Amino acid sequence: IPTPVDTDIFCPQESQSLLDNHRGNESPNIIFTFIASDPYNDYRKNLIFAVNCFKTIKNRLDSKFSIELYVLGGDLQFIQDKYILEGIRHFGYIENPVIRSQIISQSFLHLTPSIDDNVPNTTLEALACGCPLASNNVGGLSELTHHQSNGFLFNSLDQELWVGSLIYYVQNIHCLFPKFSKYSRHMAMNHYSSQSVFKSWQSLLTVK
Repeated sequence: IPTPVDTDIFCPQESQSLLDNHRGNESPNIIFTFIASDPYNDYRKNLIFAVNCFKTIKNRLDSKFSIELYVLGGDLQFIQDKYILEGIRHFGYIENPVIRSQIISQSFLHLTPSIDDNVPNTTLEALACGCPLASNNVGGLSELTHHQSNGFLFNSLDQELWVGSLIYYVQNIHCLFPKFSKYSRHMAMNHYSSQSVFKSWQSLLTVK
C-alpha cells in the first residue's frame, strides 16, 4: 500500500491554462521537471541523463519551441558545472508543499530516468498535479507511468529513444498533454489520495 499524496495541495493549476493561451502553431514555454531529495549526489536518480536528454532536445527542436528544465531538491552548493546550462533552473530543496506544488503544476512533463527506484513521493506529487511522466521501467515506476496513457515508460536508458519520443511529445503537446494530464490526475485521485489509501488499509485490516 503506497504512501498517500495530498491531492488538495498537489493539484493541477498552471499548465492547462498556459496551453489554452497558445493556440494553433504557437507553443507555450514548455517546462520539464526533475525532482529528487539529493539530485546532485544520488546517482540512482540519474540527473545527468535527464540533463543530457534535455540538452539534445533543446538543440534539435525548431526555434519556435521554448523549453526549460526545472530541477528541484538538494543543496545548491553541490551543483556541478555539468548541470549549469542554458534553460536549466535549479531551485534547491523546497520544504513548503504549496510552493512545491505551484512549481510542479507549471510542468508539462516530469522526468524520472532512475537507475533504481521504488514509488517515489516526488513522482506521486507530479502525478497529483496532473503532470505527464517520462520514466524508466524500474521498481515501482511502472505502477505510476502507463505508456501512452499518462506519458512514456521506457524499458531502457537509450538516450536516442527518449529524445525522439519527447520531441514527438513537444511537437504534439496540444493534443497529448490534455490526455496525459487528465489520466495522471485520475490515477492520483483513485489510487494515491488519502481517501483511497485509507480504503486500502481498511480493506486489508478487516479481512478475516
